[in-house]
Amino acid sequence: MKISKADALSLAGTGVSGTFGPPAFVSETEAYFFALNDGKIIKFNPATMTITETISVTPLPLSNDAGIKTSTYMSYVTSAKKIILPVAATPTDFNKFPQYAQIAVFDIASKAVSYVKDSRMSMGYDTFAKGNDGTLYYRPSRATSLSLDYSTVKDAPPAGGLLKVNPNGTFDPNFFVDLKVALKAHSVNVVAYVHGDKALAQYLDNTFTPPAKPADWYNAPTKFALVDLKTLKVEPFTSFEKYGTVYTVGTIDGVEYYGNITAPDGKFSLLKQKGAADFEAVSEAIGGSVIFVGKLR
Repeated sequence: MKISKADALSLAGTGVSGTFGPPAFVSETEAYFFALNDGKIIKFNPATMTITETISVTPLPLSNDAGIKTSTYMSYVTSAKKIILPVAATPTDFNKFPQYAQIAVFDIASKAVSYVKDSRMSMGYDTFAKGNDGTLYYRPSRATSLSLDYSTVKDAPPAGGLLKVNPNGTFDPNFFVDLKVALKAHSVNVVAYVHGDKALAQYLDNTFTPPAKPADWYNAPTKFALVDLKTLKVEPFTSFEKYGTVYTVGTIDGVEYYGNITAPDGKFSLLKQKGAADFEAVSEAIGGSVIFVGKLR
């Protein structure tokens, strides 16, 4: 039961000031931290835990606008040698929520970042929903859904949609599903995952009335349902009822894992996905919650 010092990596000399998500691992000797608010990407060698390069790139648009606060968190390495980061926003000025989906695409070879938009959907979450076949889906964000409830903006694009992202860092022009319409929902908070042709959506039903105080919005009870992305058939989903709010925390050996909060029994679990509606609790914590899991090496 002794604590000993392990490898450490300091970013103190890189000029990074903001917060950022977990690193993107390209190989055992190449990985990247993305501080796009600062316009910086930190390349390091995981084998030696040394920084090899600080790359200056175009900063994330609107990340320093206090009323919008765009940001990135999770990054995804694709087969096309791109690293893709979904862009999210947490608007404090509800009339300024971005009326487009956006991803940041880092080309490993050219060391350049491009910001790609799609106007079929309002801005979504800072992690993708993943298909069990590895497909990446840009998904809804409850921050945008909340903003729409208190905004005076008219004719905004759907906030409860699902877009498909190609490995080369483009949105698939032939794929868009409006889950809000399929669910007859007031709003779609998030899509947890896609398994086969079925997407698991967490939503507020059409009886929901936004409370007077936006701070109370998140306390509303939500529902889960599986939506068939081809037929739009909706199935009830009860597998998460005993876990409360469930969210994705990472992938290990191609298998998705999820954490939870607000379980009725107060327990925090790490859940392993086994099917579209089948999960195994592989561990429980006495306190705290899981934020991220992944293989370092």
